[in-house]
Amino acid sequence: MLNLLLYILIPLVLGYYTRRAIIRRKGMPYFKDVKQYFPGISATGILLIVFFPVAKVAGKAVEHPIVFLLVAVGLFIYYIVQTGFSVLAAKFFKLKYDQGMILILGATASSQAISLAIAATMFGGMTVFAISFKPILQVLYIMSFIYGMGPKIKKFLG
Repeated sequence: MLNLLLYILIPLVLGYYTRRAIIRRKGMPYFKDVKQYFPGISATGILLIVFFPVAKVAGKAVEHPIVFLLVAVGLFIYYIVQTGFSVLAAKFFKLKYDQGMILILGATASSQAISLAIAATMFGGMTVFAISFKPILQVLYIMSFIYGMGPKIKKFLG
């Protein structure tokens, strides 16, 4: 429960109040100007969240490589199902290709930090280490999806 508080709730509350303070002190134009740097800062935070749990259990990973194979298979199945639902939702809502791909890729690529925090809180150890490879698997899947299925999705969505 402490990890949930540290990794999710505290950053969420701090981010909310930081945004309000920046807008109040410097104004909305300034906030929109510095907003472009937030994804990089967030990515650095996620890398740090991944690094420390991975470093903690790295020895176990060498002893149990099957865990990663099982996680990879599970994640790919999850991505395929999630992508399928996203494609159907894009078709249902009559989204064109550009908007549909935003929905599809956004759904597939979301929740990394939350996944790590929940895994750390509930399961710990090897689970966190295995999930830390999710970004690598995501990139492989998304790139394969865009280049392999992109033209077919474009035709399907219209």
